[in-house]
Amino acid sequence: MGTIDFIKNYDSKSNWDIYQDFFTFITTHYSFRWTFLLFIITGKRNWRNPVMLIIIFHLVFREIGIIFGDIAKLLPNKYPNYNYRSNEAFFIDHGLSRVFYYTSEVIADWYLLLRTKAIVKSNRKIIWVYITCALYCLSKLIKNYVNFSYIPYPDGFDPARDKMLFFKRRVTYKKNKWICDVILLITSIIYDIVVILTLKKYVFTNYDKIIQENNKKETFFIEKFKTLTTYRIYWTLLLTVLCTPIVLLFCFNLIYALNNVENFKDEKSATTFYENYCNDSAIEDFRVDVTHTGYILIKNSDIRIHYENNNKYTYKYNNDKINYYDLMNKNINNENISVNYYNNYNNNNNSNTELKKYYNSISRNI
Repeated sequence: MGTIDFIKNYDSKSNWDIYQDFFTFITTHYSFRWTFLLFIITGKRNWRNPVMLIIIFHLVFREIGIIFGDIAKLLPNKYPNYNYRSNEAFFIDHGLSRVFYYTSEVIADWYLLLRTKAIVKSNRKIIWVYITCALYCLSKLIKNYVNFSYIPYPDGFDPARDKMLFFKRRVTYKKNKWICDVILLITSIIYDIVVILTLKKYVFTNYDKIIQENNKKETFFIEKFKTLTTYRIYWTLLLTVLCTPIVLLFCFNLIYALNNVENFKDEKSATTFYENYCNDSAIEDFRVDVTHTGYILIKNSDIRIHYENNNKYTYKYNNDKINYYDLMNKNINNENISVNYYNNYNNNNNSNTELKKYYNSISRNI
């Protein structure tokens, strides 16, 4: 086997590099860094709550999918001049690995549902959140079915004679795949809109009334959840809305290619058209970046909620403690002032204690 044949049969990345990736990729993946930081801030006592379990399982299933993708790269390259190494490699890389990819995404998609359920505390009021979440997850299962249903090289495939057949079948597969992505993006938009409308109707509106009447921000968790969740959902909506028409245009592009294959007089020009005109590498990278941004914002918002909550308790406790001892050191003789301050101090401590109990109950429930 010559040098050129060797390069065609094997990627420039050696098998030993792939073996090394099995042990090193977990620390370099974006999901690990954010999960590790959240684990430190949350602490060992709270990592078993459902939200942390969602984030942990999202990481675990994602990494298992990456492992299967690397395993596919170790298989022999039976078709050097084609996009996929073999049917077996495609099945592992685009079938089995995607099962774990989409499972990790489905698990992470439950984050908003659990957060909303913990705050609203009524299944009847969030019935549309359940429905839209189920539709969103179902769209990913359908996309996974499309991956499993496609076989790149049918029985009796001849690499020298059936190149046109391969590209035509591949474009058909890509068309079905990207139609699923359009549906997925639309259901994602609907899911986010339903969540934000539900929270505004049953949580945020009532919270604003409490603030106006009482002028005490004792519901700290809801305050931060309102700010960070609104910020995260709006950003996700913006990115998804921008991504959807681009993906839709690419679907039209693939449909146009399939309907105009007869216009090419020779097979070479047709295959060149398919290779260049229907390449989805760039748009796939864009779609993946949009998806990853949404999951990063989930971890980021949870980190800020936990971090600012802990700092709030520390700051208020130290501030009350300093004020109390300053007053005692001044030797104020006015008994009424001392009694009033003592009562206020106790009330503040009780308020902080109740607030912390409330937040801890929320954390345990979600």
